[in-house]
Amino acid sequence: MAFDLYDVYFSGAILPDQDAEQVRTAVGKIFHADASQLQRLFSGKRIRIKRAVDAETAGRYRAAMRQAGALIDIQLSDAPGAAAPAPPPAADDARSTPVADDAPPPLAGIQVTEEGPDFDLLPPRTGSLADCAPPPPQAPTVDISAMALAFPGSDIDDRPPVPEPRIDISALSAAPPNTGTLEDCVTEKPPRPIPDISHLEIVDD
Repeated sequence: MAFDLYDVYFSGAILPDQDAEQVRTAVGKIFHADASQLQRLFSGKRIRIKRAVDAETAGRYRAAMRQAGALIDIQLSDAPGAAAPAPPPAADDARSTPVADDAPPPLAGIQVTEEGPDFDLLPPRTGSLADCAPPPPQAPTVDISAMALAFPGSDIDDRPPVPEPRIDISALSAAPPNTGTLEDCVTEKPPRPIPDISHLEIVDD
């Protein structure tokens, strides 16, 4: 059963907001690279650091380089025995530097074992992809220079008060307590006529 094989490339790209010297040091520890090898790795040229590896190994390289603050490119390998020809390079991140198709040979002298570089995989369902998320859009700044805080207890409603209604109640008077009735409030209704029910009778079931 054939499996896709991948080539791993590095062109010196690093994650945003990372210190370049700290990333160089971390990448050097991964590959046991000396100063001249680090200079070549971060020269801006596209360097193939591993050829014809399976998807799991390529993922281990990507995780290790991201942990160091660097970005790699992974593409299908065109090595003999690979399952498919190599398509155009797929960037590890949208912010990676574009590279040419004609990649130089692998970097000589870098000590990488078949098991991959020196790093530890995180336990399942741990870690963070925060570095992969695009930065949130900046909200526009609102000018509040004309605003001020009122003192506690201040009335913030500066509208003029509503004038009180003028109702003439001079013709009204109040009766003494527990006096008077509501009979004068009752409305007399004419009695309704009773319909003729003489033709109706009650029978037993």
